[in-house]
Amino acid sequence: MDWEAITAHLTDTRPWVLIADETQLTSVEEHRPGPVLTTIPPDNIALWNRSFWEGRSGLFPETLDSPTTIFTSPALTELQRTAIIDTIHPDI
Repeated sequence: MDWEAITAHLTDTRPWVLIADETQLTSVEEHRPGPVLTTIPPDNIALWNRSFWEGRSGLFPETLDSPTTIFTSPALTELQRTAIIDTIHPDI
């Protein structure tokens, strides 16, 4: 990914969220160091790949086997941060 191009328009005065896996972490931090909202541990995000949506595979999703880091703009409100965290870690 071209993180330089992706992050070029991001400023601290506009809300934004970046999601990076461990292979992208250094590049994101280099081009847009921002507050880390949270890091999601491995095997905690379910993925239903294209084959699922095309009806060619079962109901059991794959999971990401590396940590996923969520970077956010300082301009996010507390309500926005809470909404992101609640989406990642819902209280069921």
